[in-house]
Amino acid sequence: NVHVIGQSVFFQCRIIFHSMKNLIDEGRAKPVTSEQFKEKLTSVANPGASIAMIFAMDYDLMLINGFGLIDRKIDLKEITYGIFPVINGKIASEPASTLVLSQFKSPDIHMTGKAKVVGNNRQLRLNWEFDLADYRSQNIKGYDIIVEAGNTRRKLNNNTIWITSNKEPGVLTYLTAFPDDQITYSAVPISYFNSPGQAQTIDFNPIPYITIIPPPVLTGETTGSGARLSWKFDHVYDSLIKNIEVYSWDSDGYTSIAELPSTQREFTVNGGSSQTQRYRIALKTESGLHVNSNDQIIYFKQQAKIPPPENLQAEIILDSAINKVQLKWDYPDDIEGISFRIYTMGPDKELIYNSYLSRNVFSPMDIPVRSFMSNMETYAVQAMDHDRNKSELSNAVSIITPSMRLPTPRINAVEKINGKPDLQWGYADSYLDLKGFQVFVNGNQVANENQLLAETRAWAINELSPGIHEVTIKAVSIYGLESDMTSSFKFRVE
Repeated sequence: NVHVIGQSVFFQCRIIFHSMKNLIDEGRAKPVTSEQFKEKLTSVANPGASIAMIFAMDYDLMLINGFGLIDRKIDLKEITYGIFPVINGKIASEPASTLVLSQFKSPDIHMTGKAKVVGNNRQLRLNWEFDLADYRSQNIKGYDIIVEAGNTRRKLNNNTIWITSNKEPGVLTYLTAFPDDQITYSAVPISYFNSPGQAQTIDFNPIPYITIIPPPVLTGETTGSGARLSWKFDHVYDSLIKNIEVYSWDSDGYTSIAELPSTQREFTVNGGSSQTQRYRIALKTESGLHVNSNDQIIYFKQQAKIPPPENLQAEIILDSAINKVQLKWDYPDDIEGISFRIYTMGPDKELIYNSYLSRNVFSPMDIPVRSFMSNMETYAVQAMDHDRNKSELSNAVSIITPSMRLPTPRINAVEKINGKPDLQWGYADSYLDLKGFQVFVNGNQVANENQLLAETRAWAINELSPGIHEVTIKAVSIYGLESDMTSSFKFRVE
């Protein structure tokens, strides 16, 4: 029973626990006096006082367990609530616990906030830590989460967020979408009478998390008993990088052997007892992002010379299922135990080893083209014998891969220039395999892709009789792929 002391109106809530009733019916539980019940109820130190432990919890857990009350008819500046035990239908004369609330007291609690990116940069977890005893002493019913960006301010939560942690320190957690711009989050404590307290803020800048840092390119060469590792990436990213970690491979995997500043670009290692050793570096940002380089294997023994592949060629194999780049090269048949490694162009416009493509490589080799738009791809091949001696790279070849589809051109206008109609259209410049355009007037082709090359965006239409005509246009690639035809564009010739 919950009473408002000094008021004629009270709220009575009777809770029947079926499990307890069963114990009483079976004679395994005995009735107690009101004083004994109060003693049990208020004795937190007693391990058997489970009800008292419920009252030691936060308000939302009290509601869940049936010991909470929501009072919406409050018109006093200060109000005192009392919790009264009920034994066999009789209400005790004294409360087991009281609660005094004031409408005009705003909660003031110190909190420490931080944000953590979760879910592959798709969500943001906001955590505010606080002293749980301080939280309970101020009659705080929960928190509102406020977000501020520029001149806008809005509340994220629909209902007040309750604190359910029973640990020290307490933690308020809120999961929200990852922001696109710099933003401020605030946790505002709310009293039972909806009085807001001092906001505790978290400022979050998403730029370090959404900036794409290209992987560094790692190379290495032996230097007597050791090796010099060197790497390349643009210095423009130095401010985003906390440090550079150097790793070497052993039986347990990669192990860190050095931590370097972001401005460093080389590192010397000792050869040790191994004839070969694998290395890698990682760029570590302040936000916790790791950007790994390629692997670099160093051979500390004297390497045998083996010849490189020769006459590397590339051609496009068109296929209705998936287009391919086919590589062919020459290599002597009398050298046994040879395998081949594929190199492709890296982000710094240097050829680097492509481990994904270097699986069971033999000439000729087909590489599927999976990109939607055409690209300029560059390849080279390296030979390696059974002792892992590697040759120099072959000649490099570059080839334009085919697009999966071409977009439809956009007719802008047909203007009269020097007395003749001049067709003008727009088209994206990013399709490397675009050969040109075909123009049709009244359904008849009047110009083809050999006349209207890829860079052409206008064409004068000659020898048309007076009247209304219709023109359409489509794009054609160097591999014979055609776009959809544009809608017909009508124009008049005087």
